[in-house]
Amino acid sequence: MELIDKGKLYEKISELESMAIYRLNHMSEEKDITTRLINTMQLNERTTMKHLVADFPTVEAVPVVHGNWIVELDKFLLLYECSECSSTYPWATNFCPNCGADMRKERR
Repeated sequence: MELIDKGKLYEKISELESMAIYRLNHMSEEKDITTRLINTMQLNERTTMKHLVADFPTVEAVPVVHGNWIVELDKFLLLYECSECSSTYPWATNFCPNCGADMRKERR
């Protein structure tokens, strides 16, 4: 999954909306009715998109931390140490139980 910055997307759509407003108010005066209609439609689409983005719910997201298990031998017991937080466990899992680091080999 990829996440986007809602504020930056809103700003970009606002810029496009401003361009459409400028075209409609300044450049369409000398053009035909079809050009004015197209410019009006573009402005309406961009304004609608801006409101959609503003109203869309967001999630709190943090970057994924990737780590790996460092295998240690403690007397006769194998221990797995997290490369990110140094916690040790007698088993390896897909995620560190302490810090949540992703221990899977696949990096997406």
